[in-house]
Amino acid sequence: MKDENRFMDITKICAFTGYRPGKMPCGGDESADAVIVIKKKLYDIVEKLAADGIKIFMSGMAMGFDLFAAEAVISVKKKYDVKLIAVIPYHEQSEKWNAFWRTRYDDTLKQCDGALNICKEYTYSSYKQRNKYLVDNAATVVTYFDGKAGGTMSTVIYAESLDRKVINIADPDCGRV
Repeated sequence: MKDENRFMDITKICAFTGYRPGKMPCGGDESADAVIVIKKKLYDIVEKLAADGIKIFMSGMAMGFDLFAAEAVISVKKKYDVKLIAVIPYHEQSEKWNAFWRTRYDDTLKQCDGALNICKEYTYSSYKQRNKYLVDNAATVVTYFDGKAGGTMSTVIYAESLDRKVINIADPDCGRV
């Protein structure tokens, strides 16, 4: 896919950033009430953003929050004219994942409207470059961030430094969209 997003009004673009399963409540166990609530909030926010005019959603396609977000967009696509773009840090991102997550990744990728590989192969900065691309090309960033150090924290701080609208699902008031 060509890098078409940079020619679009970024106020119509939303990016996602959040934790891998291990940092999420209950280890990301999707049968746990806490994760069910996160996924419900995520779906509701995606639907609200689509209704408010967001046209492109970008997912970094990592295990956990990124794939939950991509799946929410796929569900919303049935009702709204929106696109889902996979912004992948490098081509073999899912190569070493377990079968469950790799199948989920492959199934989700097939339903994307486009994909962009940030790097040809893994480098120390592949994920940082991917996260920077997401924030640089979106006016809205949806996250699940409860204060844990790591890539999500760095991405949220970067988004805030650029005055992006950050919607944090970990915020107790976030469900009131």
